[in-house]
Amino acid sequence: MLATRLIHSASVSMDAEESMITKLKQACGYEFTSKLSRMFTDVGLSKELTDKFLEFVRSNNETLDVQMQILVLQAGAWPLSTNLQA
Repeated sequence: MLATRLIHSASVSMDAEESMITKLKQACGYEFTSKLSRMFTDVGLSKELTDKFLEFVRSNNETLDVQMQILVLQAGAWPLSTNLQA
């Protein structure tokens, strides 16, 4: 469910998601939560990459005719099928 919320930007609060992962890590250990942490990190890095790309486009006085969101996801961390379409 976390993967779906992160992919579709449906989380009410990213801080709450991160807090829950931290609590799970304390209760269940690092191995149990490592994939959850990697998913959260992937989304954060993807947002940074998207922001940098859009800033690059603006700095070169270019315009995009489409809205886009770039997601770079680690293989093995996401419980999604390969035919995911956002």
